[in-house]
Amino acid sequence: KMDRNLITYFHHSPGEFEEWYAQNASKLSGPKFVFDYDMKDDKTGLDLIADFNLGPNSILMTNFYDDASVQAKAVNASVKIFPKSLLHCISIGKNRS
Repeated sequence: KMDRNLITYFHHSPGEFEEWYAQNASKLSGPKFVFDYDMKDDKTGLDLIADFNLGPNSILMTNFYDDASVQAKAVNASVKIFPKSLLHCISIGKNRS
């Protein structure tokens, strides 16, 4: 179940995300990020997470979830990693007390 106040943005390239983040980082309140590992670019989703120090606020959804190298990088960046096939199971929203 998604939070009704959740605003989603989809970025299709690392450059698009970098530009958006540079313009909006100071306006974000409790952001959550979902990245794909394979960005069809020289940079991966994990690179973006590391570049902007987004690890604790990020989830990596990837078909490479069983790759030991990707898993090790995700652990080092404090990123949760899940197979893309489980994307529909991920609930993103505010925790309510």
